[in-house]
Amino acid sequence: MTETFEHKGKWKLPESDTWFDGTLSFDPDNGAKLEIFGSFNSYFDSSNKEIVLGKTISGDVTLIDVWYRNTRSASNDIIVSIYEPIFIIDGHHFSSESDICFRHVISRVFNLFQWFDQSGFKDDIDYNNGNYEISYNKLTPLPFTLSDQCQGKVLFDSPVSYGNFYNERHLKEQAYFSLDYTEKMHYKTILKDLRYLTGFITLFTYEQSYPISITFRDEDYSEEISNIYHRPKYIKCIFQNSSYDSKYKLRRPHEHLLKYKEVTNKFPEIINKWYEMYNNHESVFTLMLYSFRRKNHFSVEKFMDTARALETFHRDTHNNERIPQEEYEKLVNTILKSVKLNNTDTDWLTNKLRGNEPSLSKRIKELIIENQNEFIKASILDKQKFSCDIANTRNYHTHYDKIGKEKALDDKSLFEATLKLMGLLYSVILRELGLNNSDFEKGLKYHLFK
Repeated sequence: MTETFEHKGKWKLPESDTWFDGTLSFDPDNGAKLEIFGSFNSYFDSSNKEIVLGKTISGDVTLIDVWYRNTRSASNDIIVSIYEPIFIIDGHHFSSESDICFRHVISRVFNLFQWFDQSGFKDDIDYNNGNYEISYNKLTPLPFTLSDQCQGKVLFDSPVSYGNFYNERHLKEQAYFSLDYTEKMHYKTILKDLRYLTGFITLFTYEQSYPISITFRDEDYSEEISNIYHRPKYIKCIFQNSSYDSKYKLRRPHEHLLKYKEVTNKFPEIINKWYEMYNNHESVFTLMLYSFRRKNHFSVEKFMDTARALETFHRDTHNNERIPQEEYEKLVNTILKSVKLNNTDTDWLTNKLRGNEPSLSKRIKELIIENQNEFIKASILDKQKFSCDIANTRNYHTHYDKIGKEKALDDKSLFEATLKLMGLLYSVILRELGLNNSDFEKGLKYHLFK
Protein backbone atom coordinates (compact mmCIF):
# COMPACT_ATOMS: atom_id res chain seq x y z
CA MET A 1 0.00 0.00 0.00
CA THR A 2 2.77 2.46 0.81
CA GLU A 3 5.78 0.77 -0.81
CA THR A 4 7.02 0.79 -4.39
CA PHE A 5 7.46 -2.56 -6.13
CA GLU A 6 7.83 -4.17 -9.54
CA HIS A 7 6.76 -7.72 -10.50
CA LYS A 8 7.79 -9.32 -13.77
CA GLY A 9 5.68 -12.21 -14.97
CA LYS A 10 3.09 -13.54 -17.41
CA TRP A 11 -0.43 -12.13 -17.74
CA LYS A 12 -3.73 -13.26 -19.28
CA LEU A 13 -7.49 -12.84 -19.21
CA PRO A 14 -9.45 -15.47 -17.21
CA GLU A 15 -11.20 -16.84 -20.32
CA SER A 16 -8.02 -16.99 -22.43
CA ASP A 17 -5.12 -19.43 -22.64
CA THR A 18 -2.77 -16.83 -24.11
CA TRP A 19 -0.16 -15.43 -21.74
CA PHE A 20 1.77 -12.21 -22.35
CA ASP A 21 5.09 -11.31 -20.79
CA GLY A 22 4.95 -8.07 -18.86
CA THR A 23 5.69 -6.06 -15.75
CA LEU A 24 3.39 -4.88 -12.99
CA SER A 25 4.63 -1.82 -11.12
CA PHE A 26 3.15 0.13 -8.22
CA ASP A 27 3.94 3.22 -6.23
CA PRO A 28 1.62 4.87 -3.69
CA ASP A 29 1.60 8.26 -5.43
CA ASN A 30 0.79 7.11 -8.99
CA GLY A 31 -0.92 3.74 -8.46
CA ALA A 32 -0.46 0.56 -10.47
CA LYS A 33 0.62 0.06 -14.08
CA LEU A 34 0.76 -3.12 -16.14
CA GLU A 35 2.93 -3.08 -19.25
CA ILE A 36 2.72 -6.16 -21.49
CA PHE A 37 4.25 -7.28 -24.77
CA GLY A 38 1.05 -7.70 -26.74
CA SER A 39 -2.50 -6.65 -25.97
CA PHE A 40 -5.73 -7.89 -24.40
CA ASN A 41 -7.59 -5.63 -26.85
CA SER A 42 -8.13 -5.96 -30.58
CA TYR A 43 -7.37 -3.04 -32.89
CA PHE A 44 -10.78 -1.37 -32.54
CA ASP A 45 -11.40 -2.49 -28.96
CA SER A 46 -10.60 0.00 -26.18
CA SER A 47 -12.63 -1.67 -23.46
CA ASN A 48 -11.41 -2.07 -19.89
CA LYS A 49 -11.04 -5.53 -18.35
CA GLU A 50 -12.69 -6.68 -15.14
CA ILE A 51 -9.98 -9.22 -14.28
CA VAL A 52 -6.42 -9.91 -15.41
CA LEU A 53 -4.50 -12.88 -13.98
CA GLY A 54 -0.77 -12.93 -13.46
CA LYS A 55 1.97 -15.37 -12.53
CA THR A 56 5.06 -13.75 -11.02
CA ILE A 57 8.07 -14.83 -9.01
CA SER A 58 6.25 -13.75 -5.85
CA GLY A 59 3.16 -15.81 -6.71
CA ASP A 60 -0.30 -15.56 -8.26
CA VAL A 61 -1.79 -12.11 -8.80
CA THR A 62 -5.31 -10.93 -9.67
CA LEU A 63 -5.75 -7.45 -11.12
CA ILE A 64 -9.21 -5.89 -10.79
CA ASP A 65 -10.91 -3.13 -12.80
CA VAL A 66 -8.08 -2.90 -15.32
CA TRP A 67 -8.24 0.26 -17.44
CA TYR A 68 -6.84 0.18 -20.96
CA ARG A 69 -4.64 3.21 -21.69
CA ASN A 70 -2.79 2.76 -24.97
CA THR A 71 -0.87 0.48 -27.29
CA ARG A 72 2.33 1.44 -29.02
CA SER A 73 4.68 -0.23 -31.47
CA ALA A 74 8.12 -1.24 -30.25
CA SER A 75 11.05 -2.62 -32.24
CA ASN A 76 10.78 -5.78 -34.37
CA ASP A 77 7.03 -5.29 -34.91
CA ILE A 78 6.32 -6.00 -31.23
CA ILE A 79 3.52 -4.02 -29.65
CA VAL A 80 3.42 -2.88 -26.02
CA SER A 81 0.15 -2.18 -24.20
CA ILE A 82 -0.34 -0.17 -21.03
CA TYR A 83 -3.09 -0.94 -18.48
CA GLU A 84 -3.85 0.59 -15.10
CA PRO A 85 -5.49 -1.74 -12.56
CA ILE A 86 -7.37 -0.18 -9.65
CA PHE A 87 -6.88 -3.11 -7.24
CA ILE A 88 -4.13 -5.71 -6.91
CA ILE A 89 -4.95 -8.97 -5.11
CA ASP A 90 -1.56 -10.53 -4.46
CA GLY A 91 -1.54 -14.23 -3.55
CA HIS A 92 -4.42 -15.95 -5.37
CA HIS A 93 -6.22 -16.17 -8.73
CA PHE A 94 -9.88 -15.12 -8.89
CA SER A 95 -11.73 -15.44 -12.19
CA SER A 96 -14.50 -12.98 -11.22
CA GLU A 97 -14.67 -9.96 -8.96
CA SER A 98 -17.80 -11.32 -7.28
CA ASP A 99 -15.74 -14.31 -6.06
CA ILE A 100 -13.31 -12.15 -4.07
CA CYS A 101 -14.71 -12.70 -0.59
CA PHE A 102 -13.06 -13.38 2.77
CA ARG A 103 -13.82 -14.01 6.43
CA HIS A 104 -10.74 -12.36 7.93
CA VAL A 105 -8.64 -9.26 7.40
CA ILE A 106 -5.74 -7.64 9.23
CA SER A 107 -4.58 -4.11 8.49
CA ARG A 108 -1.78 -1.92 9.78
CA VAL A 109 -3.00 1.67 9.93
CA PHE A 110 -0.99 4.87 10.07
CA ASN A 111 -0.91 6.40 13.59
CA LEU A 112 -2.87 3.49 15.10
CA PHE A 113 -0.01 2.43 17.39
CA GLN A 114 0.71 6.07 18.28
CA TRP A 115 -2.85 6.67 19.46
CA PHE A 116 -2.72 3.88 22.05
CA ASP A 117 0.57 5.23 23.46
CA GLN A 118 1.61 1.91 25.02
CA SER A 119 4.71 -0.23 24.74
CA GLY A 120 5.66 -3.83 25.47
CA PHE A 121 9.36 -2.99 25.55
CA LYS A 122 11.40 -2.92 28.74
CA ASP A 123 15.06 -2.09 28.68
CA ASP A 124 17.95 -1.78 31.10
CA ILE A 125 20.88 -0.07 29.43
CA ASP A 126 24.19 0.47 31.17
CA TYR A 127 26.13 2.73 28.82
CA ASN A 128 29.23 2.78 31.04
CA ASN A 129 29.74 -0.98 31.02
CA GLY A 130 28.18 -1.61 27.63
CA ASN A 131 25.47 -3.90 29.01
CA TYR A 132 22.08 -3.89 27.30
CA GLU A 133 19.01 -5.83 28.33
CA ILE A 134 15.95 -5.46 26.13
CA SER A 135 12.79 -7.50 26.58
CA TYR A 136 9.43 -7.44 24.88
CA ASN A 137 6.07 -8.73 26.08
CA LYS A 138 3.31 -8.49 23.51
CA LEU A 139 0.53 -6.15 24.61
CA THR A 140 -2.87 -7.66 25.28
CA PRO A 141 -5.27 -7.46 22.30
CA LEU A 142 -8.17 -5.03 22.63
CA PRO A 143 -11.44 -6.65 21.48
CA PHE A 144 -14.47 -4.78 20.18
CA THR A 145 -17.68 -5.49 18.29
CA LEU A 146 -18.01 -3.73 14.97
CA SER A 147 -21.40 -5.18 13.99
CA ASP A 148 -23.52 -8.31 14.37
CA GLN A 149 -21.49 -9.87 11.56
CA CYS A 150 -18.05 -8.69 12.63
CA GLN A 151 -15.86 -8.99 15.72
CA GLY A 152 -12.70 -6.90 15.83
CA LYS A 153 -9.48 -6.64 17.78
CA VAL A 154 -6.56 -4.27 17.98
CA LEU A 155 -3.45 -6.47 17.89
CA PHE A 156 0.09 -5.49 18.90
CA ASP A 157 3.33 -7.02 17.71
CA SER A 158 7.05 -6.34 17.42
CA PRO A 159 8.39 -8.35 14.47
CA VAL A 160 12.13 -8.91 14.37
CA SER A 161 14.02 -8.30 11.15
CA TYR A 162 17.69 -8.95 10.47
CA GLY A 163 20.02 -6.56 8.69
CA ASN A 164 22.42 -7.40 5.91
CA PHE A 165 24.87 -8.78 8.45
CA TYR A 166 24.43 -11.21 11.33
CA ASN A 167 25.18 -8.48 13.90
CA GLU A 168 22.07 -6.40 13.06
CA ARG A 169 18.63 -6.72 14.65
CA HIS A 170 15.65 -4.42 14.10
CA LEU A 171 12.54 -4.35 16.28
CA LYS A 172 9.64 -1.96 15.84
CA GLU A 173 6.31 -2.18 17.63
CA GLN A 174 3.24 -2.11 15.45
CA ALA A 175 -0.54 -2.18 15.87
CA TYR A 176 -3.17 -3.73 13.60
CA PHE A 177 -6.92 -3.79 13.15
CA SER A 178 -8.07 -7.42 12.88
CA LEU A 179 -11.64 -8.17 11.74
CA ASP A 180 -13.35 -11.58 11.79
CA TYR A 181 -16.66 -12.01 9.97
CA THR A 182 -19.30 -14.66 10.64
CA GLU A 183 -19.55 -15.32 6.89
CA LYS A 184 -17.67 -14.43 3.75
CA MET A 185 -17.77 -10.74 2.84
CA HIS A 186 -16.98 -9.13 -0.49
CA TYR A 187 -13.61 -7.43 -0.38
CA LYS A 188 -15.14 -4.00 -1.06
CA THR A 189 -17.40 -4.35 2.00
CA ILE A 190 -14.33 -5.19 4.08
CA LEU A 191 -12.45 -2.21 2.65
CA LYS A 192 -15.37 0.03 3.58
CA ASP A 193 -15.22 -1.21 7.18
CA LEU A 194 -11.48 -0.50 7.25
CA ARG A 195 -12.15 2.97 5.87
CA TYR A 196 -14.52 3.63 8.75
CA LEU A 197 -11.89 2.50 11.27
CA THR A 198 -9.22 4.59 9.57
CA GLY A 199 -11.50 7.60 9.90
CA PHE A 200 -11.74 6.91 13.64
CA ILE A 201 -7.96 7.16 13.97
CA THR A 202 -7.89 10.25 11.72
CA LEU A 203 -10.23 12.24 13.96
CA PHE A 204 -8.86 11.07 17.29
CA THR A 205 -5.18 11.65 16.41
CA TYR A 206 -6.03 14.79 14.43
CA GLU A 207 -3.96 13.63 11.47
CA GLN A 208 -5.00 11.96 8.22
CA SER A 209 -4.63 8.20 8.59
CA TYR A 210 -4.53 5.49 5.91
CA PRO A 211 -3.94 1.73 5.60
CA ILE A 212 -0.27 0.82 5.42
CA SER A 213 -1.04 -2.81 4.63
CA ILE A 214 -4.15 -4.95 4.12
CA THR A 215 -4.04 -8.76 4.24
CA PHE A 216 -7.03 -11.05 3.69
CA ARG A 217 -7.33 -14.63 4.87
CA ASP A 218 -9.96 -17.34 4.48
CA GLU A 219 -10.13 -21.04 5.29
CA ASP A 220 -11.09 -21.80 1.67
CA TYR A 221 -7.75 -20.55 0.36
CA SER A 222 -4.70 -22.46 1.52
CA GLU A 223 -1.22 -23.27 0.24
CA GLU A 224 0.72 -26.48 0.48
CA ILE A 225 3.87 -26.36 2.58
CA SER A 226 4.56 -30.06 2.40
CA ASN A 227 2.63 -33.12 1.27
CA ILE A 228 0.85 -33.31 4.62
CA TYR A 229 0.72 -29.69 5.76
CA HIS A 230 -1.32 -26.78 4.43
CA ARG A 231 -1.64 -23.29 5.81
CA PRO A 232 -4.03 -20.42 4.99
CA LYS A 233 -2.90 -18.10 2.25
CA TYR A 234 -2.14 -14.55 3.23
CA ILE A 235 -3.60 -12.53 0.36
CA LYS A 236 -2.57 -8.90 0.11
CA CYS A 237 -4.78 -6.11 -1.20
CA ILE A 238 -2.95 -3.17 -2.77
CA PHE A 239 -4.37 -0.01 -4.32
CA GLN A 240 -3.66 3.69 -4.59
CA ASN A 241 -5.28 5.25 -1.54
CA SER A 242 -6.34 8.87 -1.93
CA SER A 243 -5.77 9.39 1.82
CA TYR A 244 -2.06 8.63 1.55
CA ASP A 245 0.56 11.36 1.57
CA SER A 246 4.14 10.97 2.74
CA LYS A 247 3.89 14.43 4.33
CA TYR A 248 1.49 13.23 7.02
CA LYS A 249 3.21 12.90 10.39
CA LEU A 250 3.20 10.41 13.22
CA ARG A 251 1.45 12.20 16.07
CA ARG A 252 2.64 12.39 19.67
CA PRO A 253 0.06 11.93 22.46
CA HIS A 254 -0.13 15.65 23.31
CA GLU A 255 -1.10 16.34 19.68
CA HIS A 256 -4.10 13.99 19.69
CA LEU A 257 -7.57 15.46 19.70
CA LEU A 258 -8.55 12.81 22.21
CA LYS A 259 -6.11 10.51 24.02
CA TYR A 260 -6.75 6.79 24.37
CA LYS A 261 -6.02 6.95 28.10
CA GLU A 262 -9.01 9.28 28.49
CA VAL A 263 -11.40 6.66 27.10
CA THR A 264 -9.71 3.33 27.86
CA ASN A 265 -12.73 1.77 29.54
CA LYS A 266 -15.11 3.16 26.91
CA PHE A 267 -13.07 2.12 23.86
CA PRO A 268 -15.16 -0.91 22.73
CA GLU A 269 -18.38 1.05 23.18
CA ILE A 270 -17.04 4.14 21.37
CA ILE A 271 -15.69 2.29 18.35
CA ASN A 272 -18.95 0.36 17.97
CA LYS A 273 -20.93 3.61 18.18
CA TRP A 274 -18.58 5.24 15.65
CA TYR A 275 -19.25 2.43 13.17
CA GLU A 276 -23.01 2.72 13.67
CA MET A 277 -22.93 6.51 13.26
CA TYR A 278 -20.71 6.36 10.19
CA ASN A 279 -23.15 3.95 8.55
CA ASN A 280 -26.14 6.13 9.41
CA HIS A 281 -24.53 9.48 8.52
CA GLU A 282 -21.91 8.58 5.93
CA SER A 283 -22.13 11.88 4.05
CA VAL A 284 -21.54 13.82 7.29
CA PHE A 285 -18.48 11.77 8.23
CA THR A 286 -17.11 11.93 4.68
CA LEU A 287 -17.35 15.72 4.63
CA MET A 288 -15.84 16.01 8.10
CA LEU A 289 -12.89 13.69 7.45
CA TYR A 290 -12.11 15.11 4.01
CA SER A 291 -10.83 18.29 5.67
CA PHE A 292 -7.86 16.33 7.07
CA ARG A 293 -6.47 15.75 3.54
CA ARG A 294 -5.10 19.30 3.63
CA LYS A 295 -5.58 20.09 7.27
CA ASN A 296 -3.64 23.35 7.39
CA HIS A 297 -4.93 24.68 4.09
CA PHE A 298 -7.93 27.01 4.27
CA SER A 299 -10.43 27.21 1.43
CA VAL A 300 -14.01 28.26 0.87
CA GLU A 301 -14.73 24.61 0.01
CA LYS A 302 -13.66 23.56 3.51
CA PHE A 303 -16.09 26.08 5.00
CA MET A 304 -18.89 24.90 2.72
CA ASP A 305 -18.23 21.21 3.47
CA THR A 306 -18.27 21.85 7.22
CA ALA A 307 -21.50 23.86 7.06
CA ARG A 308 -23.07 21.17 4.87
CA ALA A 309 -22.00 18.44 7.30
CA LEU A 310 -23.59 20.24 10.26
CA GLU A 311 -26.77 20.96 8.32
CA THR A 312 -27.06 17.33 7.21
CA PHE A 313 -26.41 15.96 10.70
CA HIS A 314 -29.04 18.26 12.19
CA ARG A 315 -31.51 17.22 9.49
CA ASP A 316 -30.85 13.54 10.24
CA THR A 317 -31.10 13.78 14.02
CA HIS A 318 -33.48 16.64 14.89
CA ASN A 319 -37.01 17.70 14.18
CA ASN A 320 -36.98 18.72 10.55
CA GLU A 321 -40.27 20.63 10.39
CA ARG A 322 -40.37 24.35 11.04
CA ILE A 323 -44.06 24.01 11.86
CA PRO A 324 -46.19 20.82 11.91
CA GLN A 325 -46.56 19.57 8.34
CA GLU A 326 -50.36 19.58 8.43
CA GLU A 327 -50.40 23.25 9.46
CA TYR A 328 -47.81 24.07 6.83
CA GLU A 329 -49.86 22.50 4.02
CA LYS A 330 -52.97 24.40 5.16
CA LEU A 331 -50.99 27.64 5.14
CA VAL A 332 -49.70 27.01 1.62
CA ASN A 333 -53.20 26.18 0.34
CA THR A 334 -54.58 29.36 1.93
CA ILE A 335 -51.96 31.48 0.19
CA LEU A 336 -52.54 29.83 -3.19
CA LYS A 337 -56.30 30.31 -2.92
CA SER A 338 -55.95 33.98 -2.00
CA VAL A 339 -54.18 34.94 -5.24
CA LYS A 340 -55.33 34.82 -8.81
CA LEU A 341 -52.56 33.61 -11.09
CA ASN A 342 -52.29 31.75 -14.37
CA ASN A 343 -51.06 28.15 -14.32
CA THR A 344 -47.43 29.07 -15.00
CA ASP A 345 -47.27 31.63 -12.18
CA THR A 346 -49.14 29.30 -9.83
CA ASP A 347 -46.52 26.61 -10.42
CA TRP A 348 -43.77 29.16 -9.77
CA LEU A 349 -45.36 30.30 -6.49
CA THR A 350 -45.96 26.70 -5.39
CA ASN A 351 -42.26 25.94 -5.84
CA LYS A 352 -41.31 29.05 -3.87
CA LEU A 353 -43.57 27.98 -0.99
CA ARG A 354 -41.97 24.57 -0.72
CA GLY A 355 -39.69 23.95 2.21
CA ASN A 356 -40.87 23.50 5.76
CA GLU A 357 -37.38 22.98 7.15
CA PRO A 358 -35.60 25.11 9.76
CA SER A 359 -33.12 27.61 8.36
CA LEU A 360 -29.40 26.93 8.50
CA SER A 361 -28.91 29.69 11.06
CA LYS A 362 -31.50 28.07 13.34
CA ARG A 363 -29.84 24.66 12.94
CA ILE A 364 -26.39 26.06 13.79
CA LYS A 365 -27.69 27.97 16.81
CA GLU A 366 -29.47 24.89 18.13
CA LEU A 367 -26.33 22.77 17.81
CA ILE A 368 -24.26 25.43 19.60
CA ILE A 369 -26.69 25.48 22.52
CA GLU A 370 -26.74 21.68 22.76
CA ASN A 371 -22.96 21.24 22.59
CA GLN A 372 -21.55 23.80 24.99
CA ASN A 373 -17.94 23.14 26.04
CA GLU A 374 -14.93 25.28 26.90
CA PHE A 375 -13.92 25.68 23.25
CA ILE A 376 -17.43 26.66 22.09
CA LYS A 377 -17.88 29.11 24.98
CA ALA A 378 -14.53 30.79 24.35
CA SER A 379 -14.76 31.02 20.56
CA ILE A 380 -18.47 31.65 19.85
CA LEU A 381 -19.47 34.58 22.06
CA ASP A 382 -22.63 35.61 20.20
CA LYS A 383 -24.60 32.53 19.07
CA GLN A 384 -27.19 34.49 17.08
CA LYS A 385 -24.68 36.60 15.15
CA PHE A 386 -22.38 33.63 14.44
CA SER A 387 -25.28 31.51 13.17
CA CYS A 388 -26.52 34.28 10.89
CA ASP A 389 -23.00 34.95 9.59
CA ILE A 390 -22.60 31.27 8.71
CA ALA A 391 -25.95 31.13 6.91
CA ASN A 392 -25.36 34.38 4.98
CA THR A 393 -21.88 33.32 3.94
CA ARG A 394 -23.06 29.87 2.86
CA ASN A 395 -25.86 31.44 0.82
CA TYR A 396 -23.48 33.84 -0.91
CA HIS A 397 -20.99 31.11 -1.85
CA THR A 398 -23.89 29.05 -3.19
CA HIS A 399 -25.50 31.74 -5.35
CA TYR A 400 -22.83 34.50 -5.62
CA ASP A 401 -25.40 37.29 -5.73
CA LYS A 402 -24.26 40.91 -5.19
CA ILE A 403 -26.62 41.57 -2.30
CA GLY A 404 -25.46 38.42 -0.51
CA LYS A 405 -21.82 39.47 -0.80
CA GLU A 406 -22.43 42.42 1.53
CA LYS A 407 -23.61 40.04 4.29
CA ALA A 408 -20.95 37.36 3.75
CA LEU A 409 -17.80 37.13 5.86
CA ASP A 410 -14.55 38.38 4.33
CA ASP A 411 -11.53 36.05 3.96
CA LYS A 412 -9.97 36.64 7.39
CA SER A 413 -13.28 36.36 9.22
CA LEU A 414 -14.23 33.34 7.14
CA PHE A 415 -11.00 31.54 8.12
CA GLU A 416 -11.72 32.11 11.82
CA ALA A 417 -15.38 31.14 11.40
CA THR A 418 -14.38 27.91 9.66
CA LEU A 419 -12.18 26.88 12.61
CA LYS A 420 -15.07 27.53 14.99
CA LEU A 421 -17.46 25.66 12.74
CA MET A 422 -15.09 22.69 12.57
CA GLY A 423 -14.82 22.71 16.36
CA LEU A 424 -18.61 22.64 16.57
CA LEU A 425 -18.79 19.72 14.13
CA TYR A 426 -16.19 17.71 16.07
CA SER A 427 -18.02 18.51 19.32
CA VAL A 428 -21.32 17.29 17.88
CA ILE A 429 -19.80 14.00 16.70
CA LEU A 430 -17.81 13.36 19.88
CA ARG A 431 -20.76 14.12 22.15
CA GLU A 432 -22.96 11.83 20.05
CA LEU A 433 -20.36 9.08 20.60
CA GLY A 434 -21.05 9.37 24.32
CA LEU A 435 -17.90 11.29 25.28
CA ASN A 436 -17.70 13.95 27.95
CA ASN A 437 -16.59 17.50 27.19
CA SER A 438 -13.60 17.03 29.49
CA ASP A 439 -12.35 14.21 27.24
CA PHE A 440 -11.79 16.41 24.20
CA GLU A 441 -12.21 20.15 24.85
CA LYS A 442 -8.48 20.63 25.56
CA GLY A 443 -7.74 19.01 22.19
CA LEU A 444 -10.14 21.38 20.45
CA LYS A 445 -8.47 24.38 22.02
CA TYR A 446 -5.00 23.10 21.16
CA HIS A 447 -5.78 22.68 17.48
CA LEU A 448 -8.49 25.23 16.70
CA PHE A 449 -8.44 28.13 19.14
CA LYS A 450 -6.78 31.18 17.54
